[in-house]
Amino acid sequence: MKPLIDIKNLSYHIGSRTIFDNISFTINQGDTIGVIGKNGVGKTTFYRLIKKEIEPDSGEIIYNKNAKFGFLDQLEDWEEEEIVIDYIIKSSKQDPWICYKYCFKLGLTSELLTVPLHELSSGYKMRVKLAAVLSTEPDFLFLDEPTNYLDLDTQLFLERILEDLKNQKKGYFIISHDREFLLRTCENTLEITQNYFQYFKGNVNLYLEWKQKQIDSVIETQKEIQKKKEKLESFINRFKAKATKSSQAKSKEKQLQRIQEVPLKEHFLLQEKKAFFQFINVPIQRGIIFECNMSTGYGNKIISNNVELYLSGSEKYAIIGPNGEGKTTFLKTIAGIIPPIEGYYRWQKNKRLGYYSNEMVNQLDNNLKVIDILLNFSNKNTSLNEIKKIAGIMLFQEQDFEKKVTYLSGGERVRLFLAGLLLQKNDILILDEPNTHLDFETTENLALALKEFDGTVFFVSHDRTFVKTIATKIIEVFNKKIQVYPGNYEDYVYHKRLEVEKEHLSSNTDIVAYHILQLSNKQNQGKTKKNGTSPLPSTNPDDPLSNKKALLLYFDKNYKARKKEIRKLREELREMEKVLKELEQKRDELWNYIEENGLHTPENYEKMQKINERLEELENKWYELQSRLDELENL
Repeated sequence: MKPLIDIKNLSYHIGSRTIFDNISFTINQGDTIGVIGKNGVGKTTFYRLIKKEIEPDSGEIIYNKNAKFGFLDQLEDWEEEEIVIDYIIKSSKQDPWICYKYCFKLGLTSELLTVPLHELSSGYKMRVKLAAVLSTEPDFLFLDEPTNYLDLDTQLFLERILEDLKNQKKGYFIISHDREFLLRTCENTLEITQNYFQYFKGNVNLYLEWKQKQIDSVIETQKEIQKKKEKLESFINRFKAKATKSSQAKSKEKQLQRIQEVPLKEHFLLQEKKAFFQFINVPIQRGIIFECNMSTGYGNKIISNNVELYLSGSEKYAIIGPNGEGKTTFLKTIAGIIPPIEGYYRWQKNKRLGYYSNEMVNQLDNNLKVIDILLNFSNKNTSLNEIKKIAGIMLFQEQDFEKKVTYLSGGERVRLFLAGLLLQKNDILILDEPNTHLDFETTENLALALKEFDGTVFFVSHDRTFVKTIATKIIEVFNKKIQVYPGNYEDYVYHKRLEVEKEHLSSNTDIVAYHILQLSNKQNQGKTKKNGTSPLPSTNPDDPLSNKKALLLYFDKNYKARKKEIRKLREELREMEKVLKELEQKRDELWNYIEENGLHTPENYEKMQKINERLEELENKWYELQSRLDELENL
């Protein structure tokens, strides 16, 4: 693969702090790189350097002049009332019909194309930004925390788009704290930490396994060296004063000196501290801990109607559903932040409730000190030693206690608020996206602590690893309904993935077809416009059905692959039908032989049973293949 970006001896400082010093790294065509690392180590800074938003202090970034790069970041760079399609055309600087093509691929409907951007959910804002970037048709894509605040549907849709890019031999570079997302999209891993780049040709799970082996190896080496030093020191101290052993003692001193001068490999992976969560355990909660029959919303606006739930204690309830459907409204209601519009809810008596949200984290008083916040969370019986202990496991040392909240990073604020929850000794925890701003190792430590907690947890999170680790029950919020999902989280994700796959191949994009038809008809009247070597489809306004079919064939990049799969399936089915026919004939011949000769023996019945089992196995496989073929042929 040819190099697209070559980074040589890159250095960058913020004030007296070194972010990068003499870093070299190469990004090649087709690389799919997942970037991980603690908050504040320089991931986004590196992204901004590549994007040319900031200049390095020294070194250089060499770009392949023939390659086109796209950047998807978290900034909302549109005007307040800007219309979706206008923004995409303006941002990509492409012809409208090319923009409509990518809108088509991303499932943007008539309502979404013609409304102001500020009215969209975060998930659809991401689709719009993605359409704008993809319309530039980049060879390599850079994405900075693309899954932040995205619901599961949009995450799965983004995965599908990235898979298409990978199939086209186009690469991408993704900064993310979501392990599951990186695992499904990236074949290589880059960890940025403490002015160090560790590049690994393998996915994030393989990298973390390798990383742990490196840590174990370094620790073992250090232990062996320490043992050897202690042995030499013991010999020297025992015999240096004895004339008969003094020469040997001096020799040992030289050996000891050499060991001390051997530089132990300072492995950057050993330098990081980790937050360790441990919720104060409470008695296991028996029976119904929560019940309700209510409607939720704000003012007179009903978000979820006729919500009737009876929920057992000591369960971990994941609240899931698309953004904008009312997950946060439900949590705020059961936490007592807002009242239900109508009806009631009640908790089991004498239960202490803890509530977390990013909104509450942002509302921490900037003028208060760390110790003030911790004292405000604590009750009168909490000792200063207990506060110090909880603060310490959340990586706040005593010297941090006098630091004001205004000087804390986003991740530090989250840890401070969570430390407060630890101090409260709650029976029930209600958590709205608690892992936002946390790196995935800290997120997974939090998940394990919540899993071990004997109390009841209600939580919203879009991080699949986090949800999968904790959830024992699923509550789905969708279409004004809130109800317990009958399956587990893996079942839910599986069915959502099928829906996304169906949407990805769907032809239900009438407004996009309409706009493209309008443009193409105009162009076909004069000079045919081309994108590369593909002309716009000739269309007949009087035959919308054939027009739609032509557009589907033109814009569906999976069409050729699907045709190939259809041919393969047909061949497999033909071969399988031959085998089925042969087995049926063999079974009939065996049965006639048994009947004619009266050989109803266990051995013959066993042979018959094996043939029937094989027939059933192949018939089931045939049915699966035929169903898949029908599905593809009907697209």
